[in-house]
Amino acid sequence: MIFSIKAGPADDKILQRILKRGRYATLDLEAGPGPDHPEEVVIIRRILGSMISSENYPSSPHMQIRRHRADLASWENEGGSTSSTFEERPTC
Repeated sequence: MIFSIKAGPADDKILQRILKRGRYATLDLEAGPGPDHPEEVVIIRRILGSMISSENYPSSPHMQIRRHRADLASWENEGGSTSSTFEERPTC
């Protein structure tokens, strides 16, 4: 993921400092004390505001196929059948 802001070289250094402090884990970002604290807070809010949570992230085609197979297996375990033939039961 690429983060960019329209700013000067000083803001780039603030962004680098924030990312290094959080070890590049976006959930661990914190503003540090000092004169750049307000700018760091704004940058962190922008980063967190632009992230997509895992619940809202669209699934890949591979995961959609796996989910379909899991749904089919669940349906079959509930008594459904994928067989197109019908067997007649003997009558008494």
